[in-house]
Amino acid sequence: MVNYPGPIDPFERKKVSGVEEKQSKEESKKLKPKAVSKKIFLYLSFLSMVSKLLNYFTLNNNKSKYLEKTTFLKDLTALKKILENLSKKDLSQDGEFLNYFAYIWIKFLKDFENLDIENNEIKNKIKTFITSLETYPLNQEYNLGYYLSNLAGYKWVPFPYMEILKKIHFEHLKNPKNSFLNKRIKELNELI
Repeated sequence: MVNYPGPIDPFERKKVSGVEEKQSKEESKKLKPKAVSKKIFLYLSFLSMVSKLLNYFTLNNNKSKYLEKTTFLKDLTALKKILENLSKKDLSQDGEFLNYFAYIWIKFLKDFENLDIENNEIKNKIKTFITSLETYPLNQEYNLGYYLSNLAGYKWVPFPYMEILKKIHFEHLKNPKNSFLNKRIKELNELI
């Protein structure tokens, strides 16, 4: 057998001039990072500490300051989103929505029990919100609070619970400004 040489690459032995020179020039042109001076570092650290101290000791009139960084504030925003979604669309037949609403309501009540709020105004607003949602519709044997507290939608899906949510949604469509949903959303906006 005859061994034939492999194919010859015409550019194999040729070197392109200038590439290595350009690369070394570009590397030398790159700016070297300067070390941060100690004075600037100390100054920024001092400003950061002063800022943290001022935030800690100043009283902020924002009502959510008392609820800041708590799971309760997250529960409030979740309830607000739930009510906003219900105002936009009839979700009374959506099993996931019914489940989520009941779950968030139970979590909201538990977090409220464990929350230590010094401001009585906020505490009273939260209690008013809870009472208004639990007792809707008035003068009925089983109201929204009963179904939410018994995890309706999670363990079981009673038709009256679905009817209440449907009624709330259509009431909002008829008169959005004075609806039950709009009033509850405004109450939550004041708290958040």
